[in-house]
Amino acid sequence: MKLKKINRRLSLRNKITGSFLILILFSSLVIGKFSYNKMRSNVESIVGNTALSIVKSIVNTIDYEKFDKLQTKDDMQSEYYKELQTHLSEVRKTTGLRYLYTIRKTKDGKYIYVVDGSSMDDKDFSSLGDEEKDISDIQLKSFQGITGYEFSTNKWGYLISAYVPIKDKSGNVVGSLGADFDANIMVSELNKYKTGIIIIIAAVILIGILIGELLSVILVRSINKLKAQAELVKEGDLTVKFDKIGNDEIGVLTQAFKDMVNNLLSITNEIKNRTQNVVCKIDELHVSFNEINKSTEEIIQVITEVSSGALEQTNNIDE
Repeated sequence: MKLKKINRRLSLRNKITGSFLILILFSSLVIGKFSYNKMRSNVESIVGNTALSIVKSIVNTIDYEKFDKLQTKDDMQSEYYKELQTHLSEVRKTTGLRYLYTIRKTKDGKYIYVVDGSSMDDKDFSSLGDEEKDISDIQLKSFQGITGYEFSTNKWGYLISAYVPIKDKSGNVVGSLGADFDANIMVSELNKYKTGIIIIIAAVILIGILIGELLSVILVRSINKLKAQAELVKEGDLTVKFDKIGNDEIGVLTQAFKDMVNNLLSITNEIKNRTQNVVCKIDELHVSFNEINKSTEEIIQVITEVSSGALEQTNNIDE
């Protein structure tokens, strides 16, 4: 009930402006969200595929036979461990990677680090045999021979992580090489892009409000003018003047109203003409009636005079 009362109180101008604003707001939000998601997807795809290319090139430098022999912490003193650790560390620094490491799946289903490309004095350095319990689905797929990347966030910030399986010459997976790329700059740029979209949406909404207000003013002004003319007709004034009529819907409505007024004026004039004719005929009848009365009075007078004369003659004869 309250909603109906509110709708009745809303003017046509408010309804037009409100509808136009809702349409602009909805369209802007949908387009803005789609644009941002598309941009984010494209950026993640470019960075992710770049990361995969780098990691694939690193995998080709790993000797899978020597890698497979790294089993216990004592093997950290082996020549190949030191060689691979130094190589991964140099690649990590050269490419700007946050982390670069290798992982193996044990026979009992655990995932352990093999060679970590971080500096050995780093607090986050993982030694050979350290277990990793937080394995993502994309990383698990690398142990099935499937390469992939993912966007994630943790205590180190935003990361693009790429995973490539390490295979022997028979195609069996003996480990996985993982690389974490710093994505904080990417996220910062995306946030700037989002801010730009928000500003554009706000500007579009503001322009939409102005355009909607202008259109409603033009439309309502034409309707109000037609309403004023209808009020004059209601009071009996059929000499209403109509300005130049447009070709839009309001113009069609105005033309129809003008035709109606002209028809009313024609009917009214016809009634006036017929009424005047009737009055003239009544006047003519009245004149004729008066003339008949006058003639009748004259006839009666003649008859009276004749009767009087005849009576006198009769009297004379009797005498």
